This record gives sequence, C-alpha cells and structure tokens, in this order.
Amino acid sequence: MPVLLGIDLGTSGVKVLAITGDGKMLASVNVTYPLLQPRAGWSEQNADHWWQGVTEAIQKILAHPEVMPESVHALSISGQMHGSVFLDNDHQVIRNPILWNDTRTVEQCKYITTKVGEEHLLDLVGNPALEGFTLPKVLWLRDNEPENYNKLKHLLLPKDYILYKLTGRICTEMSDAAGSLLLDVKNRCWSEKLCNHLSIDKSILPEVLESIDVVDTLSKEAAGNTGLSQSVKVIAGGADNACSAVGNGIVEEGIILASIGSSGTWRFTIASIFSPAFFRAASRPSP
Repeated sequence: MPVLLGIDLGTSGVKVLAITGDGKMLASVNVTYPLLQPRAGWSEQNADHWWQGVTEAIQKILAHPEVMPESVHALSISGQMHGSVFLDNDHQVIRNPILWNDTRTVEQCKYITTKVGEEHLLDLVGNPALEGFTLPKVLWLRDNEPENYNKLKHLLLPKDYILYKLTGRICTEMSDAAGSLLLDVKNRCWSEKLCNHLSIDKSILPEVLESIDVVDTLSKEAAGNTGLSQSVKVIAGGADNACSAVGNGIVEEGIILASIGSSGTWRFTIASIFSPAFFRAASRPSP
C-alpha cells in the first residue's frame, strides 16, 4: 500500500510521520533543534538546523520496518507560521530566520499602522500589524541591517524553505501567505497596494500555490539527502494552525478548537471574511 509522509516544522523540533493511504500510522519521529535568543525579546533559528532535522527524521522513518523507501509516494509539510527566511540571489540564507514569537518589531508595527492606516490595512490584508507577522520583520531588516536588506531577493516562510530544499522551487501557499501581513486575502494574491505604500519590492514575494498543489517531485540532491526516491511528489501543505484545524475537523461553522503548545490559539471557521470591526475587537488585549 502507498505510504505518505507528513512533516511538521515546529518551533522546538520537526516531527515526521508515515501513514498509509487509509490513515493507518506506521511510524513517527521527532528531532529537536535549538532556539536562538541573542537578545531579550529576540527569537531566531538556524535554517540549516531545520533542514538537518528534516533529513535526519526522514532517514529514521525509513529505518522503520514497515516503511520502505520505494513505498513512499508523496509527502507534505506544515510549519510554524509568520517567520522570515531571507534569501539572496543565489538562494542562500542571508541571516538567521526571525520567528513568530520574536518581539523586536514594535516600532515597525507602529510605522505600518500609521503609514497605511488601521482601517485601510485591515481592508488590504485582513489583519492588524502585530509583531509576529512576517512583514514587520522585513521592515526591521531594512531599518537595522541595510546591508542584508540590499541582498534580499526572495522572502519565504519557514516551511517554504523546506519545500525549496526538497524541490528547488521558490513558492508558498495560501494559508502561510495569509499570515504574512502581505496577502490580499479577499483576492488571494499579494497586495500590490500595500507593497507600494511601504516601498516593498513585490518581486521578493514567492509564487503562491494552493495547499493541495503539487510543488514538484524531489530533486536529485534532496533524494540523496533523505533516502527517498526522486519520484516522490511534494505537496505544498500549509501553515501549522490551518493544517491543525483541518486535521481536527474544524471545517464548518459552529466548531471551535483550543490549541495550547508553543503558542495558544483558538481556531474556527467562518462563512466570509471578517469585518474590520471584528478585527479591531479581536486584536484588543483581554481585560
């Protein structure tokens, strides 16, 4: 029976599981990697640690007696949201990715809200400017590390960097893009208006796929690193919260999921995009 691999690129480590087409779990592996905190409020990771963790975890999965390399037909990936992976023209990582739980971008969030306007920002991208999102990290890089910002040619989110390492393709998908503060959620495309407001070069933004799209098959290098066949299909996947919601059946209105891990979230389904008034209310701190 065909075997499928699921990869979750988390904040504390990467989890890989192998399942059959009918949902029977054959094996699971967890490989940890360090969190880097060079200053108070800063949170980073080394992208090489992510890739090393993924390859090690897949190799361990393939060592399981029920998982033969030739039986694996496809894999997909979920991952920690909002982080920023900065690549240069040669697709090399410029600096350590800045993570979702990093709080250094307070001033950049204030700047975005003032420059664009709170109502206009909600209309353009459906979210307020919060420190966790990807866009403020790009502005922080521009403000504080101009030499690195000038090298920036490709902006990816964490799991999309693994997609690149697996296939050689630069892309993201809708759920992670929607958590970047750069996506026009209503029209399902990058917000050119917001980029223009903030003088962001839209060319750094990757192609956006649907979560179920096939990115490609494994590259020769990735097949060699993982022990998998080059014929294995790589599916775009999604942001961890979105994938968790679907996996727990939160696919219709009236069902709510509370998730507590490295972060705490509520997840539920709505029939249409929230109004700006809802976002203003939801983004206020609890009394």
